[in-house]
Amino acid sequence: MEKTYVFILLIASSLFTINSFAHETDTLKCNLVAGTPTIYPAPTLGFISGNNNFLDLEIAQKYGIDTAVTDCAAADSSDMGEVAVWFGAKTLGINDSVRVKIYSVHPTTGAPDQLLSTSFPLAVGVLDTSMTLDTFLMEFLLPAPLILTDSFFVSVVLPVGDIVGVISNTDGQGQGKKLGWIKQNTGVWSDVETLRNLDIDFAIFPKPDAEETVGINDLNDLSNNITLYPNPVSDNLILRLETKQKINSVKMTITDLQGKTLRKSTWTSSEIQKGEKQIDTSNLPSGTYFYSIITDKEQGTGKFVVIE
Repeated sequence: MEKTYVFILLIASSLFTINSFAHETDTLKCNLVAGTPTIYPAPTLGFISGNNNFLDLEIAQKYGIDTAVTDCAAADSSDMGEVAVWFGAKTLGINDSVRVKIYSVHPTTGAPDQLLSTSFPLAVGVLDTSMTLDTFLMEFLLPAPLILTDSFFVSVVLPVGDIVGVISNTDGQGQGKKLGWIKQNTGVWSDVETLRNLDIDFAIFPKPDAEETVGINDLNDLSNNITLYPNPVSDNLILRLETKQKINSVKMTITDLQGKTLRKSTWTSSEIQKGEKQIDTSNLPSGTYFYSIITDKEQGTGKFVVIE
């Protein structure tokens, strides 16, 4: 069984300034509070903001809510195309995947209510926990632009077989606004301050519509349409992409077991037309690697093994 464990605690505050992502949240009219990045362990297993011995199902961050209670104005009409999440830890068990969900806000309880959208998945193996400034935010693509006109939640659905932990700020830096929520294994949502006695926010950020966002009728998980050979591989890996969709662009990322991004590339027009790309693996040490592919229509992930 492949295992990777990364634990980040009280990282330098210069890396966790939510206001530095203002371009991602300004149109949503919610001013979260910057703070010291932290990941709180659960009592015996995992993390408060991730998989744990409580068997929590999801963690969520609230946006665009009542100004009287939270100092955040109701959201303007805005198209959201992606969600960015800052992961600080992961373990690999059965190589499960992670998705994010968007919910409306219940008018009475203030909890997540109606499901509005679910993102394409990302395999746990491709999640970056290396904390490098250019890659540490993992972007989850929504199947269609989501037009938001009122309060909403953005959640991370916790994997079943693997463990992940999402960065939060430090206890007390949530300023009592109760924007962070947890879905318990009973299916009931509660704010994290009431449930776990921690006044924190989660590093889950909505982002405006992006070029990669696709139409609702084009929703496809591309993972089953990707083949690699040979796998395991020594020198040259051929990745073949088969899809009925007309593709104009393909972006590919390769990461190691720790989630560190090793390569980023854009397929040439001839590679797109041929439907395959040759990858030189001769300079990669023996081990398991993960790839993520995003086209203008679809998204897929998988893994390959390099041997000597």
